[in-house]
Amino acid sequence: MFLLCITTLTIVIFTYLTTRGYSGEYVQLIGNNNSIYPEYLGLLEENNIPYKVKNKKLYIPEDAFDKVIYCCS
Repeated sequence: MFLLCITTLTIVIFTYLTTRGYSGEYVQLIGNNNSIYPEYLGLLEENNIPYKVKNKKLYIPEDAFDKVIYCCS
């Protein structure tokens, strides 16, 4: 019984530590003819979503796309 509890706890901790960050490839969210407003960047920072700005285009991790839609729309 003790071994089962330890194994379960180990799996839960490992899953939590490996899934809490974003690891996807960065995809373009805003750019081209759309302006990047400071409010967008503020919302991303408040929700701990990493982003990159290159050549007036905003990029986010691919696996954060749903969270961005939820928090920033």
